[in-house]
This record gives sequence, structure tokens and C-alpha cells, in this order.
Amino acid sequence: MIDNAAEKATDTTAQAAELQALEQDLDVEITLEVAESSYSYSEARVF
Repeated sequence: MIDNAAEKATDTTAQAAELQALEQDLDVEITLEVAESSYSYSEARVF
């Protein structure tokens, strides 16, 4: 039973790390989209 609990803890840690990586990727994508949209908005205002 102790081995089983250790395996579960390892799985959970791995899942948490994967989720964190996914969140970071999403943050980067969102930041890029916001930067692009505000860039095109300021570009459109110039004309």
C-alpha cells in the first residue's frame, strides 16, 4: 500500500508539472495575441 501511495504521489506531481507547462504556454499565447491585437489597433489608429 505504501508503494501504491508513492506511485500516486509521483503521478500527481507529473500531472501538476504538465499542467503548469500548459498554463505557461497558454499565457504566452494570450500575451502574444493581446500584443498583436493592440499593435494592429494602434496601427489602425495611425491611418
